[in-house]
Amino acid sequence: MHVVKFAGQVATGGILVATGTRLNSIPLPGGQTFLPTPAQATILTILIVVAAMNTVNFMEGLTAKRYAMRAGRPGRGSGRAG
Repeated sequence: MHVVKFAGQVATGGILVATGTRLNSIPLPGGQTFLPTPAQATILTILIVVAAMNTVNFMEGLTAKRYAMRAGRPGRGSGRAG
C-alpha cells in the first residue's frame, strides 16, 4: 500500500513537471539565490511535492488521533487496545 501511495505522489510531482511547473530558484540566506539546472529543478520539485503530501498526511493522522483519544475511542495509532 505504501508503495502505491508513494508512486502516486511521485506521479503527481511528475505531472507538475510535465506541465511546466518547476522550482526555478531557491532563495538562500544573505540575499543569495540558488538557480538549479533543469534536472535539479525536476528532482527538487518532485521531492517537495512528496514531502508536502507526507507532511499533510502526518498532520491529519495526529489530528485524528487527538480527537479519537479525546472522545475515549481508540483511534488509528492511538496505542490503545480496541
